[in-house]
Amino acid sequence: VTIAADQAGDNRYQAAAQVTQSFIVSKAMLTVTANNKSKIYLQPNPALDYTITGFVKNENTSVVTGSASIITTADINSVVGTYPITVTTGNISAANYDFTFVNGTLNVTPASQTITFTAIPNKTYGDAAFTVNATSDAGLPVSYSVQSGPATISGNTVTITGTGNVTIAANQAGNSNYPAASTVTQSFTVSKAMLMVTAHNKSRAYAQPNPAFDYVVTGFVNNEDSSHVISGIAATSTTADVNSVPNTYPITVGIGGLTAANYDFQFTGATLTVTPATQTITFNALTNKTYGDADFTLSASSNSGLAVTYSVVSGP
Repeated sequence: VTIAADQAGDNRYQAAAQVTQSFIVSKAMLTVTANNKSKIYLQPNPALDYTITGFVKNENTSVVTGSASIITTADINSVVGTYPITVTTGNISAANYDFTFVNGTLNVTPASQTITFTAIPNKTYGDAAFTVNATSDAGLPVSYSVQSGPATISGNTVTITGTGNVTIAANQAGNSNYPAASTVTQSFTVSKAMLMVTAHNKSRAYAQPNPAFDYVVTGFVNNEDSSHVISGIAATSTTADVNSVPNTYPITVGIGGLTAANYDFQFTGATLTVTPATQTITFNALTNKTYGDADFTLSASSNSGLAVTYSVVSGP
């Protein structure tokens, strides 16, 4: 700017020689500040923008043409951390302003993760070891633990150790890009295995005492046997007694005091066969006779108490 000073003179003075002074009006400074941003890991970058401050004379962005260039080094795959948002001139301009630029920060935060855990069907004691399946939408490996109940787990293979309710927990501890996932559980029930208690068939002769009744137990799993898992004895009975006539009679077997921690019982009865008893005749010796002797009686008896009959097998 040049300012001139003049004096035109009057009747006593001639016009003065013009004198000038110059000065420079510098552009005001606008500050272009990149706005800080944040996003979640694996999500697209947000729109980047900036704020312009420093306007004078009540002016605003209407005096600005073009736009600044704004970029970041982060992309959709950038891991959790902070990344610069750089703002530069681009094609921004304003007649009476210069620009200064302030960079910002893009903060990439951990993404959430969710575990999907496939339901586990109920089992029976003695079933083979089986695998469980859970996945995280983060693609990170899932770990498992037995939260409660009669089972053990190695990797994702579950081994049943008893009966009852079992709860398996699936966990993912997270990493720098993901926080730990919420624990997800699946529960299932292990039912008791079934043991078959089968009574043995028996037989005896009529009028003899009943024999001792016994049974066999089958159906053990996991290489177990009766000596290790069964306590108490089953109850056995029959409707026959010492006086029961020859026939077949049921032998019934029931729970009695029989117990086994991981087994239930199913019972199969048997048959007691009462057979006819043997009997022996005692026949008193006969003395020799002479023709003409009087008739005489015979004396014989059976140890069964049944009446004896007589016949002449041979002779006069």
